[in-house]
Amino acid sequence: MKVLFVTVHYEPDSHHGGIVHSTSVLARTLVDQGHSVTVYTTRTAEDIASQPIPPDYDYHGVEVIHLDPVLRGYGFGCQTIREARKISRFDVILIASFWQLMHLPFQLAATRACIPVVISPRGSLYRVLEKSPGRWPQRLLFWLVISRIMKRASAIHITADVERADLEAIDLGVPSFKVPNPFVTEKYAAMPTQREGRARFALPEDVPVILYLGRLDRRKGIDLLIDALSDTAGSQPGAILVLAGPDFDAEKTLRAQVKRAGLESRVRFTGLVDPEGRAALFAASDLCALTPYGGENFGNAAAEALAAGLPVLLSDQTGAGEHVEEFRAGLVVSPERQAVSAALASLLEDRDALAVMGQSGPRLVSEHYAADIVASMMARAFQDLLESNQSEGLGWQESTP
Repeated sequence: MKVLFVTVHYEPDSHHGGIVHSTSVLARTLVDQGHSVTVYTTRTAEDIASQPIPPDYDYHGVEVIHLDPVLRGYGFGCQTIREARKISRFDVILIASFWQLMHLPFQLAATRACIPVVISPRGSLYRVLEKSPGRWPQRLLFWLVISRIMKRASAIHITADVERADLEAIDLGVPSFKVPNPFVTEKYAAMPTQREGRARFALPEDVPVILYLGRLDRRKGIDLLIDALSDTAGSQPGAILVLAGPDFDAEKTLRAQVKRAGLESRVRFTGLVDPEGRAALFAASDLCALTPYGGENFGNAAAEALAAGLPVLLSDQTGAGEHVEEFRAGLVVSPERQAVSAALASLLEDRDALAVMGQSGPRLVSEHYAADIVASMMARAFQDLLESNQSEGLGWQESTP
């Protein structure tokens, strides 16, 4: 099968978010399974300066072609239109960044050529449903432009049930299927020791460490974790919360909250960490917590933590939490202060039991999110579209109710 991916960012530019990692792993694994994958993507000036690479290259067997970025991917130029004329090379197209309109020439060309088009929102639908005043330009763009584009897709790809709920609320009337994000589980087989991980980040050896890994973004519910750390101070006075990730306009507010709560010595901000740093943080921590209010279609960091043998505390708005309690690999609660605080206190009460809980994570990930399993599911979904079929196990829904 010849597959085309269109996405604004691709590896090695992983700092643009979890979508880069999941899309790249999926593309590489499809190639490993015998499919042909081409990726059209863009790079910012900062990306090019930090890591120069050829405009067109083969990356782990994937043909990667960089298009000239127009309006940071929100537009497209003559080069994109020329490349879209080559659409007949492909059997199916996957659009992984639908807010940016760089994909539009490819989708229109594919539709004219009767080539199936799959759109993968990757958690972006929350921007339509969120009612905050700052979201009105995106809501307007969606209902005037994006929704019409999505209605012309052959199918919508969702990664978890929480994203399907968002899709049903929008009601586009387009078939959808569910395939989770993929993970290369082998890379977690050789982890640093807890002592090594804590030494790298200057963390004490004798206290519980709670890890939040991801963007410092208001919707991520990081304020709930700070509140929970404060609420459990009586039973866990030495516990440390590590907030690891780049600032998305929330760090100043979070630091102010930490200061008000008198937790300056117990909350660490690390900034963006590299892959080796992520592994060290997983090894150093007793628990990984991700408690978003919404918009977390999957939660790559949670799945990574599980694969690394770390138990998790998740909100029920995290897609990766679907199997957590079934495998006894952590707790899933509502994104509310009382629920998060109670869950944190319960988990930290017995660190030995917490460690046992973490041993279930790798099995959960290998059974549900291993890259080869996920890529096979995606290939089956593509084949379904080519054959007008709906295979079992992909959660096909003909349209939203």
